[in-house]
Amino acid sequence: MNSRKAIFAGAILLACFVAAAVAVEVVSYKPPAAVSPHYYPDPPGKFHLLHRLYIHPRSVFRTVKPGSTIKIDVTVKNVGNTTAVLKPRVVNVYYYMASGLPIPASWINVTPKNVTVKPGEKTDIELKITVPNNTSSGEYFCLIALTNDTFPYSPFKLVPAYIYAVSINLEVRRPPDIAIYPTYLSTTVLKGKSKTMKIYVKNLGNKCYTMNPSLESPEFFSGYSKPLTKDMVSITAPKLIPPNSTAVINVTLKGVEEGQFSGKIYLNINDTNLESYMQEVFVNLNVITPPKTAYVRKINVSGLSELKVKVTVNSGYSEVRLVSPGGKEIRPASVTETVYVSRTKPGVPVKPYTVCVKTATYTASSGEKSYGFDVIKPENGTWKVCVKTVNYANIEIQKIY
Repeated sequence: MNSRKAIFAGAILLACFVAAAVAVEVVSYKPPAAVSPHYYPDPPGKFHLLHRLYIHPRSVFRTVKPGSTIKIDVTVKNVGNTTAVLKPRVVNVYYYMASGLPIPASWINVTPKNVTVKPGEKTDIELKITVPNNTSSGEYFCLIALTNDTFPYSPFKLVPAYIYAVSINLEVRRPPDIAIYPTYLSTTVLKGKSKTMKIYVKNLGNKCYTMNPSLESPEFFSGYSKPLTKDMVSITAPKLIPPNSTAVINVTLKGVEEGQFSGKIYLNINDTNLESYMQEVFVNLNVITPPKTAYVRKINVSGLSELKVKVTVNSGYSEVRLVSPGGKEIRPASVTETVYVSRTKPGVPVKPYTVCVKTATYTASSGEKSYGFDVIKPENGTWKVCVKTVNYANIEIQKIY
Protein backbone atom coordinates (compact mmCIF):
# COMPACT_ATOMS: atom_id res chain seq x y z
CA MET A 1 0.00 0.00 0.00
CA ASN A 2 2.84 2.41 0.89
CA SER A 3 4.53 1.74 -2.46
CA ARG A 4 1.31 2.59 -4.31
CA LYS A 5 1.00 5.85 -2.39
CA ALA A 6 4.59 6.69 -3.26
CA ILE A 7 3.99 6.03 -6.95
CA PHE A 8 0.82 8.13 -6.90
CA ALA A 9 2.61 11.01 -5.18
CA GLY A 10 5.42 10.81 -7.71
CA ALA A 11 2.92 10.98 -10.57
CA ILE A 12 1.38 14.11 -9.08
CA LEU A 13 4.79 15.76 -8.75
CA LEU A 14 5.63 14.86 -12.35
CA ALA A 15 2.34 16.32 -13.58
CA CYS A 16 2.99 19.53 -11.67
CA PHE A 17 6.47 19.72 -13.17
CA VAL A 18 5.12 19.26 -16.71
CA ALA A 19 2.41 21.87 -16.11
CA ALA A 20 5.05 24.32 -14.84
CA ALA A 21 7.22 23.65 -17.88
CA VAL A 22 4.28 24.28 -20.19
CA ALA A 23 3.42 27.48 -18.31
CA VAL A 24 6.99 28.73 -18.70
CA GLU A 25 6.84 27.95 -22.41
CA VAL A 26 3.64 29.93 -22.81
CA VAL A 27 5.10 32.98 -21.09
CA SER A 28 8.40 32.95 -22.94
CA TYR A 29 7.04 32.00 -26.36
CA LYS A 30 6.94 34.71 -29.04
CA PRO A 31 3.94 34.31 -31.34
CA PRO A 32 4.21 34.86 -35.11
CA ALA A 33 2.56 37.74 -36.87
CA ALA A 34 -0.73 36.04 -37.68
CA VAL A 35 -2.85 32.97 -37.20
CA SER A 36 -5.90 31.70 -39.04
CA PRO A 37 -9.28 31.85 -37.27
CA HIS A 38 -9.84 28.31 -38.56
CA TYR A 39 -7.00 26.84 -36.49
CA TYR A 40 -6.46 26.55 -32.76
CA PRO A 41 -3.53 28.78 -31.68
CA ASP A 42 -0.61 27.23 -29.83
CA PRO A 43 -0.59 28.44 -27.05
CA PRO A 44 -4.19 29.77 -26.86
CA GLY A 45 -4.89 33.46 -26.84
CA LYS A 46 -1.35 34.57 -27.73
CA PHE A 47 -1.74 35.29 -31.48
CA HIS A 48 -3.23 38.15 -33.43
CA LEU A 49 -4.36 38.16 -37.04
CA LEU A 50 -2.63 40.17 -39.72
CA HIS A 51 -4.96 39.00 -42.51
CA ARG A 52 -8.35 37.37 -42.69
CA LEU A 53 -8.81 35.49 -45.94
CA TYR A 54 -11.59 33.21 -47.16
CA ILE A 55 -10.23 30.53 -49.52
CA HIS A 56 -12.23 28.07 -51.59
CA PRO A 57 -11.40 25.29 -52.09
CA ARG A 58 -8.92 24.62 -49.29
CA SER A 59 -8.27 21.02 -50.38
CA VAL A 60 -8.27 19.40 -53.81
CA PHE A 61 -8.35 15.65 -54.44
CA ARG A 62 -8.00 14.42 -58.01
CA THR A 63 -7.23 11.16 -59.80
CA VAL A 64 -5.18 11.75 -62.92
CA LYS A 65 -3.21 9.75 -65.43
CA PRO A 66 0.33 10.52 -66.61
CA GLY A 67 0.45 13.01 -69.45
CA SER A 68 -2.77 14.76 -68.44
CA THR A 69 -3.41 18.36 -67.39
CA ILE A 70 -6.00 19.62 -64.92
CA LYS A 71 -7.09 23.14 -64.03
CA ILE A 72 -8.17 24.28 -60.57
CA ASP A 73 -9.75 27.66 -59.85
CA VAL A 74 -9.19 29.00 -56.34
CA THR A 75 -11.25 31.92 -55.02
CA VAL A 76 -9.72 34.18 -52.36
CA LYS A 77 -11.75 36.86 -50.58
CA ASN A 78 -10.30 39.39 -48.16
CA VAL A 79 -12.74 39.52 -45.22
CA GLY A 80 -10.32 41.46 -43.00
CA ASN A 81 -9.37 45.12 -42.61
CA THR A 82 -5.86 45.04 -44.10
CA THR A 83 -4.66 44.65 -47.67
CA ALA A 84 -3.22 41.23 -48.49
CA VAL A 85 -0.54 40.54 -51.07
CA LEU A 86 -0.82 37.02 -52.49
CA LYS A 87 2.26 35.32 -53.88
CA PRO A 88 1.18 31.72 -54.55
CA ARG A 89 3.99 29.19 -54.54
CA VAL A 90 4.51 25.45 -54.15
CA VAL A 91 5.55 24.34 -50.67
CA ASN A 92 6.74 20.83 -49.87
CA VAL A 93 7.20 20.39 -46.11
CA TYR A 94 8.17 16.95 -44.85
CA TYR A 95 5.36 16.50 -42.33
CA TYR A 96 2.83 16.90 -45.15
CA MET A 97 4.53 14.11 -47.12
CA ALA A 98 3.76 11.27 -44.69
CA SER A 99 1.35 9.54 -47.07
CA GLY A 100 2.64 10.55 -50.49
CA LEU A 101 5.35 11.92 -52.73
CA PRO A 102 5.98 15.66 -53.19
CA ILE A 103 4.56 17.38 -56.26
CA PRO A 104 7.42 19.19 -58.01
CA ALA A 105 6.94 22.91 -58.54
CA SER A 106 7.63 22.34 -62.25
CA TRP A 107 4.26 20.56 -62.57
CA ILE A 108 2.25 23.61 -61.46
CA ASN A 109 1.72 26.90 -63.26
CA VAL A 110 0.05 29.59 -61.14
CA THR A 111 -1.77 32.57 -62.65
CA PRO A 112 -1.42 35.31 -61.47
CA LYS A 113 1.83 34.97 -59.58
CA ASN A 114 1.38 38.18 -57.63
CA VAL A 115 -1.93 39.88 -56.76
CA THR A 116 -3.06 42.47 -54.23
CA VAL A 117 -6.45 42.00 -52.57
CA LYS A 118 -7.94 44.94 -50.68
CA PRO A 119 -10.46 44.53 -47.86
CA GLY A 120 -13.81 43.35 -49.23
CA GLU A 121 -12.36 42.33 -52.60
CA LYS A 122 -11.91 38.86 -54.02
CA THR A 123 -9.78 37.35 -56.75
CA ASP A 124 -9.44 34.07 -58.64
CA ILE A 125 -6.20 32.12 -58.95
CA GLU A 126 -5.79 29.45 -61.59
CA LEU A 127 -3.67 26.38 -60.88
CA LYS A 128 -2.71 24.45 -64.01
CA ILE A 129 -1.17 21.10 -63.11
CA THR A 130 0.53 18.99 -65.78
CA VAL A 131 1.60 15.46 -64.85
CA PRO A 132 4.56 14.29 -67.00
CA ASN A 133 3.96 11.20 -69.11
CA ASN A 134 6.75 9.25 -67.37
CA THR A 135 5.33 9.74 -63.86
CA SER A 136 5.05 6.59 -61.77
CA SER A 137 1.72 5.63 -60.23
CA GLY A 138 1.24 6.77 -56.66
CA GLU A 139 -0.05 9.51 -54.39
CA TYR A 140 1.42 12.99 -54.66
CA PHE A 141 0.94 16.01 -52.40
CA CYS A 142 1.89 19.65 -52.00
CA LEU A 143 0.70 22.95 -50.58
CA ILE A 144 0.10 26.12 -52.53
CA ALA A 145 0.97 28.79 -49.95
CA LEU A 146 -0.75 32.09 -50.77
CA THR A 147 0.93 34.22 -48.09
CA ASN A 148 3.80 33.94 -45.61
CA ASP A 149 1.44 33.85 -42.60
CA THR A 150 2.38 30.85 -40.48
CA PHE A 151 2.12 29.44 -36.98
CA PRO A 152 4.22 26.70 -35.36
CA TYR A 153 2.99 23.23 -36.16
CA SER A 154 2.70 21.43 -32.86
CA PRO A 155 4.67 19.54 -31.71
CA PHE A 156 7.31 20.49 -34.32
CA LYS A 157 7.72 24.11 -33.26
CA LEU A 158 10.52 24.83 -35.71
CA VAL A 159 8.50 23.78 -38.77
CA PRO A 160 6.09 26.42 -40.11
CA ALA A 161 2.51 25.57 -40.93
CA TYR A 162 1.06 27.86 -43.57
CA ILE A 163 -2.26 29.40 -42.63
CA TYR A 164 -3.53 30.49 -46.04
CA ALA A 165 -2.77 27.61 -48.34
CA VAL A 166 -4.46 25.10 -50.64
CA SER A 167 -3.59 21.42 -50.28
CA ILE A 168 -3.26 19.48 -53.55
CA ASN A 169 -3.68 15.69 -53.44
CA LEU A 170 -3.12 13.78 -56.67
CA GLU A 171 -3.56 10.07 -57.19
CA VAL A 172 -1.64 9.25 -60.35
CA ARG A 173 -2.88 6.09 -62.02
CA ARG A 174 -2.27 4.65 -65.44
CA PRO A 175 -5.42 3.05 -66.91
CA PRO A 176 -5.06 -0.74 -66.91
CA ASP A 177 -5.16 -2.65 -70.18
CA ILE A 178 -7.38 -5.32 -68.63
CA ALA A 179 -11.16 -5.08 -68.23
CA ILE A 180 -13.17 -7.77 -66.42
CA TYR A 181 -16.86 -8.69 -66.62
CA PRO A 182 -18.73 -9.66 -64.56
CA THR A 183 -17.23 -8.98 -61.15
CA TYR A 184 -20.00 -10.81 -59.31
CA LEU A 185 -21.36 -14.34 -59.82
CA SER A 186 -24.51 -15.54 -58.09
CA THR A 187 -26.54 -18.67 -58.76
CA THR A 188 -28.62 -21.44 -57.21
CA VAL A 189 -27.62 -25.08 -57.68
CA LEU A 190 -29.42 -28.26 -56.66
CA LYS A 191 -27.54 -30.46 -54.24
CA GLY A 192 -25.51 -32.98 -56.22
CA LYS A 193 -25.69 -30.86 -59.40
CA SER A 194 -23.38 -28.21 -60.87
CA LYS A 195 -23.52 -25.10 -63.01
CA THR A 196 -20.85 -23.42 -65.13
CA MET A 197 -20.60 -19.64 -65.34
CA LYS A 198 -18.23 -17.46 -67.37
CA ILE A 199 -15.94 -14.52 -66.65
CA TYR A 200 -14.71 -12.45 -69.60
CA VAL A 201 -11.26 -10.85 -69.42
CA LYS A 202 -10.58 -8.33 -72.18
CA ASN A 203 -7.04 -7.22 -73.04
CA LEU A 204 -7.32 -3.74 -74.58
CA GLY A 205 -3.57 -3.18 -74.82
CA ASN A 206 -0.76 -4.32 -77.08
CA LYS A 207 1.02 -6.42 -74.45
CA CYS A 208 0.47 -10.06 -73.52
CA TYR A 209 -0.48 -10.72 -69.89
CA THR A 210 -0.49 -13.83 -67.73
CA MET A 211 -3.38 -15.01 -65.58
CA ASN A 212 -3.71 -17.58 -62.80
CA PRO A 213 -7.14 -17.42 -61.09
CA SER A 214 -7.54 -18.88 -57.62
CA LEU A 215 -10.31 -19.18 -55.05
CA GLU A 216 -10.00 -17.05 -51.92
CA SER A 217 -12.16 -16.42 -48.90
CA PRO A 218 -13.66 -12.93 -48.54
CA GLU A 219 -12.62 -10.73 -45.64
CA PHE A 220 -16.03 -11.04 -44.00
CA PHE A 221 -19.17 -13.13 -44.22
CA SER A 222 -22.81 -12.39 -43.62
CA GLY A 223 -24.53 -14.13 -40.76
CA TYR A 224 -25.99 -16.92 -42.86
CA SER A 225 -23.15 -17.47 -45.35
CA LYS A 226 -20.33 -19.99 -45.17
CA PRO A 227 -17.02 -19.88 -47.08
CA LEU A 228 -16.74 -21.61 -50.42
CA THR A 229 -14.32 -24.54 -50.40
CA LYS A 230 -12.13 -25.77 -53.23
CA ASP A 231 -14.23 -28.89 -53.75
CA MET A 232 -17.19 -26.63 -54.59
CA VAL A 233 -15.43 -24.58 -57.27
CA SER A 234 -13.59 -25.64 -60.41
CA ILE A 235 -11.80 -22.94 -62.42
CA THR A 236 -10.56 -23.38 -65.98
CA ALA A 237 -8.73 -20.49 -67.59
CA PRO A 238 -6.01 -19.83 -70.20
CA LYS A 239 -2.63 -18.82 -68.84
CA LEU A 240 -2.06 -16.07 -71.40
CA ILE A 241 -4.20 -13.12 -72.53
CA PRO A 242 -2.86 -12.01 -75.95
CA PRO A 243 -3.16 -8.35 -77.03
CA ASN A 244 -6.59 -7.21 -78.25
CA SER A 245 -8.27 -10.46 -77.28
CA THR A 246 -10.86 -11.77 -74.84
CA ALA A 247 -10.07 -14.66 -72.53
CA VAL A 248 -12.90 -16.72 -71.05
CA ILE A 249 -12.73 -18.19 -67.55
CA ASN A 250 -15.09 -21.10 -66.87
CA VAL A 251 -16.19 -21.34 -63.24
CA THR A 252 -18.07 -24.52 -62.32
CA LEU A 253 -19.99 -24.29 -59.06
CA LYS A 254 -20.91 -27.60 -57.44
CA GLY A 255 -23.72 -28.35 -55.03
CA VAL A 256 -21.68 -30.39 -52.56
CA GLU A 257 -23.78 -29.55 -49.50
CA GLU A 258 -26.88 -27.55 -48.82
CA GLY A 259 -26.51 -23.95 -47.67
CA GLN A 260 -25.45 -20.44 -48.62
CA PHE A 261 -21.78 -20.02 -49.58
CA SER A 262 -19.65 -17.08 -50.62
CA GLY A 263 -16.08 -16.47 -51.71
CA LYS A 264 -14.06 -14.60 -54.28
CA ILE A 265 -11.87 -15.48 -57.23
CA TYR A 266 -8.62 -13.55 -57.49
CA LEU A 267 -7.50 -13.48 -61.12
CA ASN A 268 -3.75 -12.89 -60.54
CA ILE A 269 -3.21 -10.87 -63.73
CA ASN A 270 0.22 -9.26 -64.06
CA ASP A 271 -1.06 -5.88 -65.24
CA THR A 272 0.69 -3.57 -62.76
CA ASN A 273 -1.90 -0.85 -63.35
CA LEU A 274 -4.71 -3.19 -62.34
CA GLU A 275 -5.35 -2.68 -58.63
CA SER A 276 -5.88 -5.75 -56.46
CA TYR A 277 -9.53 -4.96 -55.82
CA MET A 278 -10.11 -4.75 -59.59
CA GLN A 279 -9.04 -8.40 -59.96
CA GLU A 280 -11.61 -9.76 -57.53
CA VAL A 281 -14.74 -11.57 -58.70
CA PHE A 282 -17.14 -12.27 -55.83
CA VAL A 283 -19.11 -15.50 -55.88
CA ASN A 284 -22.36 -16.33 -54.12
CA LEU A 285 -23.65 -19.93 -54.29
CA ASN A 286 -26.96 -21.15 -52.94
CA VAL A 287 -27.20 -24.96 -52.76
CA ILE A 288 -30.69 -26.31 -52.21
CA THR A 289 -32.45 -29.64 -51.90
CA PRO A 290 -35.72 -29.86 -53.90
CA PRO A 291 -38.79 -30.40 -51.75
CA LYS A 292 -40.11 -33.96 -51.90
CA THR A 293 -43.76 -32.99 -51.85
CA ALA A 294 -45.59 -30.32 -53.81
CA TYR A 295 -48.11 -27.77 -52.71
CA VAL A 296 -51.46 -28.68 -54.31
CA ARG A 297 -54.22 -26.15 -54.98
CA LYS A 298 -57.52 -27.71 -56.05
CA ILE A 299 -59.81 -25.96 -58.52
CA ASN A 300 -63.42 -27.07 -58.90
CA VAL A 301 -64.53 -26.61 -62.51
CA SER A 302 -68.09 -26.80 -63.79
CA GLY A 303 -69.38 -25.38 -67.06
CA LEU A 304 -66.42 -23.10 -67.78
CA SER A 305 -65.61 -21.87 -71.26
CA GLU A 306 -61.98 -21.18 -70.31
CA LEU A 307 -59.63 -21.72 -67.37
CA LYS A 308 -56.56 -19.57 -66.94
CA VAL A 309 -53.88 -20.27 -64.32
CA LYS A 310 -50.73 -18.22 -63.72
CA VAL A 311 -48.07 -19.36 -61.28
CA THR A 312 -45.20 -17.01 -60.44
CA VAL A 313 -42.19 -18.33 -58.54
CA ASN A 314 -39.05 -16.66 -57.27
CA SER A 315 -35.65 -17.35 -58.82
CA GLY A 316 -34.16 -20.71 -57.97
CA TYR A 317 -35.54 -24.19 -58.24
CA SER A 318 -39.20 -24.54 -59.23
CA GLU A 319 -41.50 -27.20 -60.63
CA VAL A 320 -45.05 -26.28 -61.72
CA ARG A 321 -47.75 -28.62 -63.08
CA LEU A 322 -51.44 -28.36 -63.95
CA VAL A 323 -53.29 -31.69 -63.82
CA SER A 324 -56.79 -32.33 -65.20
CA PRO A 325 -59.47 -34.37 -63.36
CA GLY A 326 -58.58 -37.33 -65.58
CA GLY A 327 -54.90 -37.16 -64.56
CA LYS A 328 -53.60 -35.53 -67.75
CA GLU A 329 -50.75 -33.06 -67.27
CA ILE A 330 -51.26 -29.81 -69.16
CA ARG A 331 -48.25 -28.06 -70.68
CA PRO A 332 -47.92 -24.35 -69.94
CA ALA A 333 -48.94 -22.08 -72.81
CA SER A 334 -46.24 -19.60 -71.87
CA VAL A 335 -43.23 -19.26 -69.58
CA THR A 336 -42.13 -15.72 -68.73
CA GLU A 337 -38.84 -15.03 -67.00
CA THR A 338 -38.09 -11.68 -65.39
CA VAL A 339 -34.47 -10.51 -65.45
CA TYR A 340 -33.40 -7.49 -63.43
CA VAL A 341 -30.84 -5.37 -65.26
CA SER A 342 -28.89 -2.48 -63.74
CA ARG A 343 -26.35 -0.34 -65.50
CA THR A 344 -22.98 -0.18 -63.81
CA LYS A 345 -20.51 2.65 -64.16
CA PRO A 346 -17.92 1.86 -66.83
CA GLY A 347 -14.62 0.75 -65.42
CA VAL A 348 -11.16 1.84 -66.47
CA PRO A 349 -10.51 1.82 -69.34
CA VAL A 350 -13.87 2.84 -70.74
CA LYS A 351 -13.28 1.53 -74.25
CA PRO A 352 -16.17 -0.57 -75.60
CA TYR A 353 -16.13 -4.33 -75.33
CA THR A 354 -16.37 -6.66 -78.26
CA VAL A 355 -19.64 -8.29 -79.30
CA CYS A 356 -19.05 -11.39 -77.16
CA VAL A 357 -19.26 -9.27 -74.03
CA LYS A 358 -21.71 -6.65 -75.27
CA THR A 359 -23.45 -6.42 -71.88
CA ALA A 360 -20.22 -5.49 -70.15
CA THR A 361 -21.56 -2.25 -68.70
CA TYR A 362 -24.67 -3.97 -67.30
CA THR A 363 -25.34 -6.34 -64.43
CA ALA A 364 -28.17 -8.85 -64.87
CA SER A 365 -29.71 -10.99 -62.14
CA SER A 366 -32.51 -13.53 -62.24
CA GLY A 367 -35.86 -12.47 -60.92
CA GLU A 368 -39.21 -14.23 -61.17
CA LYS A 369 -40.49 -16.90 -63.52
CA SER A 370 -44.16 -17.16 -64.48
CA TYR A 371 -45.94 -20.22 -65.91
CA GLY A 372 -49.12 -19.47 -67.81
CA PHE A 373 -51.80 -22.13 -68.47
CA ASP A 374 -54.78 -21.55 -70.76
CA VAL A 375 -57.35 -24.34 -71.13
CA ILE A 376 -60.33 -23.92 -73.47
CA LYS A 377 -63.54 -25.68 -72.37
CA PRO A 378 -61.89 -27.41 -69.42
CA GLU A 379 -63.16 -30.77 -68.25
CA ASN A 380 -65.59 -30.63 -65.36
CA GLY A 381 -64.22 -31.86 -62.07
CA THR A 382 -61.30 -31.09 -59.78
CA TRP A 383 -58.17 -29.65 -61.36
CA LYS A 384 -54.89 -29.53 -59.46
CA VAL A 385 -52.10 -26.93 -59.49
CA CYS A 386 -48.94 -28.60 -58.15
CA VAL A 387 -46.02 -26.36 -57.17
CA LYS A 388 -42.58 -27.25 -55.85
CA THR A 389 -40.34 -24.31 -54.91
CA VAL A 390 -37.70 -23.47 -52.34
CA ASN A 391 -38.81 -19.85 -52.06
CA TYR A 392 -42.32 -18.62 -52.70
CA ALA A 393 -45.05 -18.94 -55.32
CA ASN A 394 -48.01 -16.80 -56.33
CA ILE A 395 -50.98 -18.56 -57.92
CA GLU A 396 -53.58 -16.66 -59.94
CA ILE A 397 -56.74 -18.47 -61.08
CA GLN A 398 -59.17 -17.01 -63.62
CA LYS A 399 -62.45 -18.77 -64.40
CA ILE A 400 -64.23 -17.63 -67.53
CA TYR A 401 -67.88 -18.73 -67.92
